[in-house]
Amino acid sequence: MLIVELKKLQVNGIDTRIEPYNSYTNKILKLVQIVMNKQAMQEFIINYRCQYRNGFSQTTLDNAQIFNAFYSGQERGGENDGIWQAEINYYYAKTSTVGYTNVGSTLINTNTRLIPLAYDNESLADRVGNLVHEYCHLVGMDHSGPYSFWKKKERLYSAPYAIGHAAQSIAKAHLGMGSEVWNAL
Repeated sequence: MLIVELKKLQVNGIDTRIEPYNSYTNKILKLVQIVMNKQAMQEFIINYRCQYRNGFSQTTLDNAQIFNAFYSGQERGGENDGIWQAEINYYYAKTSTVGYTNVGSTLINTNTRLIPLAYDNESLADRVGNLVHEYCHLVGMDHSGPYSFWKKKERLYSAPYAIGHAAQSIAKAHLGMGSEVWNAL
């Protein structure tokens, strides 16, 4: 079981009041923990196969190695303790970037412009998908490789994108918005 807890929260940009973000973030992280510990999520990672190969694209890791990295809780050189200590920075920018991480940092930056700070189920599920995508980066997964910029379709089958979409789908099912696990095209 992976435990998810909030270690650090920052808010930058238009609205810098911390309390609404703190409450919202704790609700999202509770949902992230539920999703990541569902059998459907674990089976998705272990059994994933994309059209390019048996497993995820743009990686040399097999599904078992990705599963172990994902559930280790070991963010960028941290302790292998099964705990994801989430560090989140909300910001507002007029870009198409939903969120990002920087090499060497355990901070997830997430844009409030594209996924609004709202308590509706759809935006909660979208935020879960994005945070899980970014968490994949924190435990060493990527969507890069030779010519990855030009192979955008192949990026969809990388661990961060595929697992993030699965998490979003499972979150929607948990919230009563659908029942199917995201399936690769």
